[in-house]
Amino acid sequence: MIVSRRLLPVLLLLLAPTWVRAQGPEGGSGPVLEGTYTYVAEGSDDVKQAIDVAVKKVSWFIRTFARGRLEKTNDVYQTIVVERPDDTWSIAFDGRKPVVAPVSGDTVPWTREDGEKFQVVIHQVDARTLDEVFVASDGVRTNQFEWAPDGSMMAMHVKIESPKLKEPLTYTLNYRRQ
Repeated sequence: MIVSRRLLPVLLLLLAPTWVRAQGPEGGSGPVLEGTYTYVAEGSDDVKQAIDVAVKKVSWFIRTFARGRLEKTNDVYQTIVVERPDDTWSIAFDGRKPVVAPVSGDTVPWTREDGEKFQVVIHQVDARTLDEVFVASDGVRTNQFEWAPDGSMMAMHVKIESPKLKEPLTYTLNYRRQ
């Protein structure tokens, strides 16, 4: 069976809960992931420059629209709050409406403030890594949160894939626990 590039991320997202349950988070002690984190410019990537690299290889016609869409949806968040109430993960950026999804890795619908709808999954990869994946009609965004061994710092690795981009947009932002 041949699967189009557009459908592959959706299929992977739908299969993620099975994989997460089979793998489970790695055992052992790790940092406490929950907390409030503040942006640290030092060591963080320049998001505008990363967008320029991502749109450089697409046609000039698509480039203008792609750049505008990517700039609109790739803010440098100043504060990220990660919580785990009950059996859910909750991740909020700059005081906005949090994304809440079950720790089981099940996919849930979520609507951003501007009305765009997504399917979202949040799953703990291991003791120091948490993935938050958004699937929209025009692409997939993965925020991978990776904590330092002592939990004092968190890196957010962002990857945006779309059939309209020749290569994914990738960048990393650093945060310090408050």
